[in-house]
Amino acid sequence: MKATTIDILATKICGKRILSVEPSQWSGEVKSLTKNQDFVSISLEDGTVLEVGQVFIREGRP
Repeated sequence: MKATTIDILATKICGKRILSVEPSQWSGEVKSLTKNQDFVSISLEDGTVLEVGQVFIREGRP
């Protein structure tokens, strides 16, 4: 099965540490990353879930 762009992104950032999310003080290791039609959801080690809207990840070449 071919890896999707979101799978590749998840592999690159899961286990990495988010140092800060401006202007909040959230930080922590990324435990998972998922995407639906409206947003990308990033779960941190402390249970914080960051939902980033208007992020478009497309398959294939531009």
